[in-house]
Amino acid sequence: MIRFYLNRELAEGLGYRLSRWKRWSRDFLPPDPLGGLQSGFARQYHLSEAFQVYLGGHLVADLKFSVAEAQIILKDLSSWISNHYFPNTTSNGIETSPANADTYRIHIFLSPEAGHREPDRRYAVRKQMAFKADGQRGAWIVSEQYMEKWLEKGECLDLPAEARQGMHWMNSRTLYISELYRTFSQKLERIPLRP
Repeated sequence: MIRFYLNRELAEGLGYRLSRWKRWSRDFLPPDPLGGLQSGFARQYHLSEAFQVYLGGHLVADLKFSVAEAQIILKDLSSWISNHYFPNTTSNGIETSPANADTYRIHIFLSPEAGHREPDRRYAVRKQMAFKADGQRGAWIVSEQYMEKWLEKGECLDLPAEARQGMHWMNSRTLYISELYRTFSQKLERIPLRP
């Protein structure tokens, strides 16, 4: 069954005030083709739209990006997110079986270059390959292996070592995209079906 969600359902289910959710939906989605302030139609969201608003809200509220920066990040990452979390989208935008069991995190670099108005945007996408944590004498030893790919303005690229060294990791912000998607999915599962 294909399910669509309403503003109030999503706001309550995801733990936001309705006014905040509606503001984010205006910020991070194109205008509703059926709705409007006085159309009489409530906006309906399919899964990927709801996640886009949820992710945009996370970028603003938790990672402290501006709305304009979050809009750019969403645009840059939209293709990657579609391929990894919504691969079975039909031509009318409806997902048939979203899910990805892999664990990813995305390091977001926005570094303004001298003389440029728009910041240089790069994203290090890390896919966890192995994780091991051993506890000994009150301390944890954590070992992790991951595969790293780089995106620049949404395009996958093979970044030379000298360019990677120029990126300041301490100035990046980490988006735990897989954990965010899992939390989002768990919260949606608790939203009761409408009669």
